[in-house]
Amino acid sequence: MSSISIQRHVNYGEVILIVGDCHLVQWNVQNGIQMEWNPGDVWRARVECCCLPMNYRYVIVKQSNRQIVEWEDGISRVLNSQNDVEDAWNHIKIRMKVNSFHDSKIKGKNLKLDSTNSLLNENEFEYRMELEIPSKSIHSYAYKYQQNHIWERNAVRLFTQHPILNNVIEITDSDVDFALSYNQLLENIYVGSFLYTDELHVLQNLGVEAIVNLQTTEDLINKDLQEDYFDHIRKSCESYQITYLHCPIQDCNKRSFLKKGMQAHQILKKLMQEGKCVYVHCTDGIQRSIQTVILYLVLDLNYSLEDAIALVKAIRKRSKPIREVLQQLLEQ
Repeated sequence: MSSISIQRHVNYGEVILIVGDCHLVQWNVQNGIQMEWNPGDVWRARVECCCLPMNYRYVIVKQSNRQIVEWEDGISRVLNSQNDVEDAWNHIKIRMKVNSFHDSKIKGKNLKLDSTNSLLNENEFEYRMELEIPSKSIHSYAYKYQQNHIWERNAVRLFTQHPILNNVIEITDSDVDFALSYNQLLENIYVGSFLYTDELHVLQNLGVEAIVNLQTTEDLINKDLQEDYFDHIRKSCESYQITYLHCPIQDCNKRSFLKKGMQAHQILKKLMQEGKCVYVHCTDGIQRSIQTVILYLVLDLNYSLEDAIALVKAIRKRSKPIREVLQQLLEQ
């Protein structure tokens, strides 16, 4: 049997039940497993192992007639093993482990790795932290790692990509890369993530002669970049004799790309006609920059839309162009 507990204050005459897909309960409140109150408003119950794995929810009811007072908010919980479980009302627990990185940020929330780190060897540390996230919004949370004020260039990480074991998401991240992320799509076109000024030499070594930036001011806020980032990067490009052009398009916004996608394409087309080697980027090099290059492949190099999408996906694995948006632009 598994012991399940949760802390929750209820009014006099109310109790907490466990309701789930166990064959003994079958999501029926009347058959719900009544939990026992313990000091500190901790409610505890035992669950038969024959029900595993079990999806379940907590519900507060009137003890006299089991009239529903409140269902716990969020996604259904999962009991996978006979290990004891300590839940948090309306929240799901996240346990994270990462090697060598001193700061972690979740979009909208700053998290500091706690001091419960263990020394692996004299040069490498393992950092651990535990947090609780409202389960109803677990799908809206994303996170990335940051070290020395530099963000990793991978796509955002999602908690929901990891399995839930007894209502805890266990995460071990080791594939963290802070280097500039880019791919060469054609001989004279590179596409990738945003860059810091001290990375311009990387593009210069690639032979890049022009940069097309599709970021917006909102992107700067999300990446903790300074408000004068665009001006600063433009001035730095001048010292490297790199042409810098800025065409802001909102991230994850179909309407914004429909409105300004062709403008971005015209900028790229003109640079191509001038014989320049161009680096096209948005924030992560996943959608806006990719779609701009696809427009160039279709409109100027006679690729079919399907072939253009297949090409960029084969070269830049993380790319996520929206075919419907591109099709609509091409039909205008």
